[in-house]
Amino acid sequence: MTGRNPFLDASKSGQALEPFQTISVAQPRERDRSWESKNRAFSYRIPQRLREEAIEIRESILSIATYDEMGNPRLDRTTVDDVASAFIAYALKKAKEENLTFAPTRQGKMKLEWEEVEQGWDSVIELKKVVKKKKHQKPKQIFLGYRWTAKNHAEIEKLAGENRPIRFRDNGSIIPDPHRFSVPPGEVIVRLLQRAVMAYVERKLCLMTSPETVAQKVTGWASG
Repeated sequence: MTGRNPFLDASKSGQALEPFQTISVAQPRERDRSWESKNRAFSYRIPQRLREEAIEIRESILSIATYDEMGNPRLDRTTVDDVASAFIAYALKKAKEENLTFAPTRQGKMKLEWEEVEQGWDSVIELKKVVKKKKHQKPKQIFLGYRWTAKNHAEIEKLAGENRPIRFRDNGSIIPDPHRFSVPPGEVIVRLLQRAVMAYVERKLCLMTSPETVAQKVTGWASG
């Protein structure tokens, strides 16, 4: 009896296939982006005067997402976006309860005038030589960006005091407008997140976890 080649492909005129060619290859699956589309990342330009405070907030949120209240590594899937989302929800609720408002920071300077007096001081003024400081490279602009709801973003812009709506060019791009808000939205989120971080540190704000698929993660907050 003549032996039959099990790898013979009759559809290809008797051409034999190699064994590895008979193994089914997993087809790449398109990643589910539904969560990302519903929870887009919002980025906020931070005023330079709040640069260090913003960096401290970013590091605090990273620490809280990495370690729990006891200082132990979190054994869940909590991310910085989860923590930031819970914190901004807490801070916005407090802002609403307390009718919190933000006012522009005055950045003007005093007007200098002169007056002549008939009799001056007995001693003359010694003018001190000014030592010019070396010019340091301007720090890079810092942004804070986290994934939270569009509703939270709208409430942040409302607290910032919107002077006028977004304006668009003919090609659909946004026209930059530094005077669109009374207070920079970046300043608003720095202050809101600062409050939430402080409440967490003082144990007035507790993060709550709940099951998600096969793991736990931070999904909300509760007053301590």
